[in-house]
Amino acid sequence: MKKRAALGLAGLAAVAAIGGTWAYWNQNLSVDNNFQAGNFDSDIYEEFTPEENWLPGEKVDKLVKVTNSGNVDMAVMVKLTQRWEDEEKNASSLTFSNGQEYAAQVQWGENVAVFASPELVAEAAPLKISKTVDSFAEAENMWVLTEVNDMQDGSQQLCFVYSGIIKENGSTNNLVESVTMNPLIKSSVTDKVYTVGEDGTLSQPKETKSEFKYEADQYTMTINAKTVQATSDAVKEVFGEALSMEEEAEEIVINDFLDATELNSEKPVQ
Repeated sequence: MKKRAALGLAGLAAVAAIGGTWAYWNQNLSVDNNFQAGNFDSDIYEEFTPEENWLPGEKVDKLVKVTNSGNVDMAVMVKLTQRWEDEEKNASSLTFSNGQEYAAQVQWGENVAVFASPELVAEAAPLKISKTVDSFAEAENMWVLTEVNDMQDGSQQLCFVYSGIIKENGSTNNLVESVTMNPLIKSSVTDKVYTVGEDGTLSQPKETKSEFKYEADQYTMTINAKTVQATSDAVKEVFGEALSMEEEAEEIVINDFLDATELNSEKPVQ
């Protein structure tokens, strides 16, 4: 019995040696998933020739818009800062005539409007932006003024959000088209009265001065554009950091923008 068992084991070993290892049907599968990053790029387009001897009533062309130089859809906002300063770099007044007239009158593009909150409309009145909108849905492809901020250095900052999504090779409409020195600006000295002495010489004149002085002063307009990929989370974060309004008002503006551009649904913009 022991011998037979040993022979049986030897035979099984021989079969295994001849037939090789035990096998099962099997496959190895693999696939490469490639994610190509988009090319995000934007530019400020401007046509402007500086004016060295700017005079009251004189208009200087200044075209300003933002372009998409890449292939990623983008949302756009701009902070426009304006400032007058004298030769010592001290701030001069932006307005005169009880704040109702800007010394530098901006001629806004045709597609520029004010977000119609009562407080903002009142603040923006001297800017002479003729259109108002109650929501971004009413403002297709328009620049919408959302804030007017008077800064501590005497400058003023205006915040605009563009109501559309800018696609590859696309651009916004013009935000600014020209700037005119207000024709109502008077000379810093409006009258001089001399008297003639007995010896025929003229006395020092008595001068009548205007309330504000702009002669030899410099006006500067600075455009800072903020562009961001056109997705809901990106717009909320980037625009939220850039805007300086109260939190509740900020949420209203951003959510209204996202609803109007359909970014809240996170569906591709058509």
